[in-house]
Amino acid sequence: MKNATTAAIAPAYTVQCADVWLTVQATIKALRVPFPNSEDSRQHNKFKVTVKSSNGEKATFDFFDSQSNYNKGIQELDSAALKGALSCFVSDATTGINATNVEDLMSEFGWNVDSRKEYQRATRIYKACVKASEKLELLGITPDEQFELANLLDQ
Repeated sequence: MKNATTAAIAPAYTVQCADVWLTVQATIKALRVPFPNSEDSRQHNKFKVTVKSSNGEKATFDFFDSQSNYNKGIQELDSAALKGALSCFVSDATTGINATNVEDLMSEFGWNVDSRKEYQRATRIYKACVKASEKLELLGITPDEQFELANLLDQ
């Protein structure tokens, strides 16, 4: 008889929004990396998060875990951390809906619109937020439902 090996099942988080079920899983992508779009040089782990929808679509995004988890050597996201990662992603998406343009985003966060450096950073962030909303729409979550999902994930 051959020895059977079993693959470890990665943790998952599942949530329903309207008529769509989302299943979230993550894999480690990089260790000891700085947070993007920030001057903060502290180290984090970078994860590739995959969201699968009951409509058959799939979307991915990068998630940078906390410095505390990096310091603890945590290299896998449990269900609660996956919920947190999805919550961050949905928060970005709703920011992309609320802000009508880069200047609006800068105003919302109190950034100096006359600073070229801040404007370039805000442009990258704004584009990422709009893209997050578009990915959720692909998964079957309308803009209005994205706000509902944000509220659900904050509970």
